Amino acid sequence: MRVINRKFGRDGSSPYATGASHAVKIGYDKREFLTGKALADAKHPLPGKLAGFLICRDSIDAAGRLVVDHVAMQKIGEQYTPEAIAKAKKMELKAPEGLLPTVLHFVIGENAVRLGETWSFPGTVSEAYECWTGEGKYCSGDGERAKRKQGNGAQVEIDCVPVGRAGADPSTFCQHSVKKACHGHSRLTLCLFEPNDKGEPEPLSESLGFTARFRFDTSSEYGAMGFFQALDRAADRVQGYLLRLTGTLSFSIKRRRTGDAKFSIGIVGNVLLAIDEDSICKREAEIREHEEKMRRLRIEERRALALPEPEEPIDEAEEVPPSPPSLVVEPDPEPKPEPKSEPKEEPEFEPADLETEADEPEIELRVAQADDYTLADSLSAFADDKFSAYAWFDYENDGTTARHAVPNEDWFFNQPEGSRKDLFRRAKLREICLRLEASEPGFAVLTPTERSVAP
Repeated sequence: MRVINRKFGRDGSSPYATGASHAVKIGYDKREFLTGKALADAKHPLPGKLAGFLICRDSIDAAGRLVVDHVAMQKIGEQYTPEAIAKAKKMELKAPEGLLPTVLHFVIGENAVRLGETWSFPGTVSEAYECWTGEGKYCSGDGERAKRKQGNGAQVEIDCVPVGRAGADPSTFCQHSVKKACHGHSRLTLCLFEPNDKGEPEPLSESLGFTARFRFDTSSEYGAMGFFQALDRAADRVQGYLLRLTGTLSFSIKRRRTGDAKFSIGIVGNVLLAIDEDSICKREAEIREHEEKMRRLRIEERRALALPEPEEPIDEAEEVPPSPPSLVVEPDPEPKPEPKSEPKEEPEFEPADLETEADEPEIELRVAQADDYTLADSLSAFADDKFSAYAWFDYENDGTTARHAVPNEDWFFNQPEGSRKDLFRRAKLREICLRLEASEPGFAVLTPTERSVAP
């Protein structure tokens, strides 16, 4: 059993729905260094900025702070000691290089999912606009629709109109967004590793291995946009198969306009996601290899299902309509297939070979009765990977005879149906099949395919 409608409208689209064993931080709580009355007066977290990444276990200590995973930090570099981390916290963005790592290596743990014209990355990255109160999450939306908590605990769905939304009337802007009580929140979830001396990946978590998941939370919309752009580009190239692709997270310090009248420019940490080009190229090669394998399997399947030739020829070919769809000559109850000869590599034919002899009407009849798609499939199955060596024809071009080799069976059907080019190409298809039937005993008997139209 599985709960369909959860309390307070919770669902898996929330960034918090993706669990993690570790957290990657670029900030910390300054209350860590407070004592006495100053600590007692600090009721809320005091955010501090770091000049690099800090790896923590997704668990808190007695003071309510995330526990630093010193084993993972030491695996990234021996120089990232507890003393160096403490110094980096005190100096914040002014800390020198070498106190915290600025590059992390990751592997993606989930494939992408196509949603219309865009990609979704479940288990990898998610984002939402969220507004919190002392009682918990008050409202959550995606810029189009939002779910808002009511006084009685129920949730209602409303329009989500964040401040400055393109094309929206300013009077409709969400007041929580205008007052900056609503913020964007994104969560990136990956598995981190560190290359060993041989260049092989070793997971940062010794106990969990590659099942460990490291979350990185950010309220920066620019950061989330960068994550999605990098993942979208990779997903487009590998058809969404992102599982086990590798990449890097890199940290840098930048100046950025804040939109605040008092502090128009701020110093912020920026995280960039990049997927390794070699990893993408290898996946592209794997996809091409798989598609070629499936193409060959379909060819073998068509050959295995091909019917044998009938023993007796059919007379009165002139009474058969020129091209009725899917009319196929049925074999005798117990046919005796004729032996197939080896296909020739480069058959040479004279123009006269294109004409069907009057004493062999069964050849012309067989082609006339088959639909165009059956002809193309049979030609493809017969030619296999030497398609262009068999599927060629001569045509007149500026007073000279030129030879055209057809690249594949789809060439015959990539024009608007009924157009002059479409009629020309289908006529050439029948011409090629007639030639092969007359000259190649091994040419498969024409059988209907899934693309054929029933009579």
